[in-house]
Amino acid sequence: MNKHRWLIVALIIGGLVGTVMLLWPLWQTATESDTEAPVAPDFGSIVRVENSRIVLPGSDGTAARVYFDVTNVGDQTVQLTEVRLAHASATGLQETGGPAWMPVATLPIEPGETLSLNPDGEFVVVSNYDSNVVPGALIDVTLVFGTSATVTVPTQVFPARSTVQ
Repeated sequence: MNKHRWLIVALIIGGLVGTVMLLWPLWQTATESDTEAPVAPDFGSIVRVENSRIVLPGSDGTAARVYFDVTNVGDQTVQLTEVRLAHASATGLQETGGPAWMPVATLPIEPGETLSLNPDGEFVVVSNYDSNVVPGALIDVTLVFGTSATVTVPTQVFPARSTVQ
């Protein structure tokens, strides 16, 4: 009988150790809050996203805008192809070209360069979003690169005519 108790204890301890080993990588991933992420293994590049913000429109019926700085700290060019916004179904990369906005299919970022999306250059237009996008809210903004790799950044929503525009 004593022999069976040791066997049961050994099986329980082995099961606990195995469970910890399986769940450890998931726990580490869940506790990381780094905004740096690899774009794609074949590029070997890393991007850093800073100063992200969503600015609501001044009047109903106009589009909100998303601004941010993305730095390519890798050694190869990356292509920003899309920006997605949680709680929004229609977004698009745009640039200011005189009085009209013009769509942009892709924005290249050379090694060591920073692409700044701002009111005077390129920006993201958000034309269809729900009632969760309100001043003060944190909304996930996902940048999609040419390799389909993504980087998601929690971004604060600001009212129209905010000083952060």
